[in-house]
Amino acid sequence: MKRILACLWVVSLGVAASACLDLKSSDPEEKADPCPKYCERAAIPNCGDKDAEECLISCSSGYTYYARCEDEYDVLTRCGASDQGVFACTQGTPQTYLASCAKEYEALIACMQNIEPICKNIPQPAPSYGSSCYGNQACNPLDDTTCPVGQACRWNELIRDYYEWTCVPASTLSIPLCEACDYSAGKYCQPGYACVGNDNKTCVRFCCTDSDCGGIPDTCIDYGLTSLTFCATGG
Repeated sequence: MKRILACLWVVSLGVAASACLDLKSSDPEEKADPCPKYCERAAIPNCGDKDAEECLISCSSGYTYYARCEDEYDVLTRCGASDQGVFACTQGTPQTYLASCAKEYEALIACMQNIEPICKNIPQPAPSYGSSCYGNQACNPLDDTTCPVGQACRWNELIRDYYEWTCVPASTLSIPLCEACDYSAGKYCQPGYACVGNDNKTCVRFCCTDSDCGGIPDTCIDYGLTSLTFCATGG
C-alpha cells in the first residue's frame, strides 16, 4: 500500500504569493504569502527530504492542486506557518509532515471529498482504460483484464489514507452509477465506480481524463487528499 497523505505535506502544501494577494482581508499579515514562514517551520525537524526552494515550489503548487478548496487550503497553510504549526518526520524513509492544525486539515479533506457525480453521457468503456493513472496499481478499476476472469478491481474506500486495490468477485459489485451505495452494508458499486459521491453515499465513475466523463471540461476531478480522480463536480 502506498501512503497518500504524504503528498499533502511533501508535494503540495503552500501558496503562491500572487494567489495570497488576492485574498480580501485588510490585515497585512493575512495578505502576506505564508510560504516562507511555512517552509521555515517545516525545516525545524530537519527530516532531510527537501530544501527550502523545493518547499516553496511545492507550497505554491497547492493553490493549483486544491483550487476548488482554495480558502480551506489557505487556512491550513497559514496555520502551519503560524506558531501553531508543528512539523515532524515520518518513520522509515523520513518525510516532513504537519503534525498539528488537525481542525484545518479535516476542513480541507471535507471540502475535497464533497463531490457531485456526473451521471449522464458516461462512455462505456472508459476511453482511457485507466492506463495513464491507474496502470501502476495492483489492479486497474477501469480495466478488468488486470484481474482474473470473473473478478473486478475495487478500491477499499474504507481506508481513506491509503491505496488498497484488490480483485474481488465481480458478482459482489452490483450498485450502478449514481445509485445509493453503502459499503458498511455490503452495497458495493459496480466495477469502475466507487462509493464516494454525496457524502460517500453514491457511486461515482473513476476517470483519468475528461474524455472518461463524456468530454465535459474539468469533470475528471481530484478526490479528497488522494491522487484518485472521479467524474464529478465540486459539491
